[in-house]
Amino acid sequence: MTKAESIRTFKTTTDLPSPHLKSNPLISCFSQSRKDSNIIATGGPDKHINIVSLSDGKVIKSISGKGAHTKPITDLIYHPTQELLVSSSADKTIKLWSASYEAETLKSHSAEVTAISIHPSGDYLMSASENGSWALHDIANVKTVVNVDGQGAIKCLQVHPDGALMATAGAEVSIWDIKKCEVVAEFTGHSDTVRSLAFSENG
Repeated sequence: MTKAESIRTFKTTTDLPSPHLKSNPLISCFSQSRKDSNIIATGGPDKHINIVSLSDGKVIKSISGKGAHTKPITDLIYHPTQELLVSSSADKTIKLWSASYEAETLKSHSAEVTAISIHPSGDYLMSASENGSWALHDIANVKTVVNVDGQGAIKCLQVHPDGALMATAGAEVSIWDIKKCEVVAEFTGHSDTVRSLAFSENG
């Protein structure tokens, strides 16, 4: 575990311009490749996914147009062991991009897909939606296994390191038993929407 003393010595080593359209340069999400730490993927309101080299800031690949998302990108995540990039979008879909950037599409949500997270087993993908629903997908078979209705928009989610629990959040934070598809705990107190969640590495 990194100690506070070490964190205080951290410095910015790279500061890159946005790889997105100059007319809409915002970056809404990004993910760093586990296979090559020099590579990141960024997504934005311009509907583009850009694969970028951190060493020189060059765009290696820009994914847009036919077969790509038709509305803003809401989340991105590289698979920890497979050559796979997963993206979600306001167009209500999730796309699984291979190393050659060919995509398989999941269409299990009826509203904007707001967040995605890969299960610690590496076999499953979790996703959440603006209408409060969340889903579990089989990655190998590109198939939705479970789709659970909820209440209130979900803006972020994260799977617990043990794989049994999941946290979702919007106006409040809910802890779910994934197998039972039941809320086991709820936390309130934020004065505005919760935008990010994280579990400690040891749970």
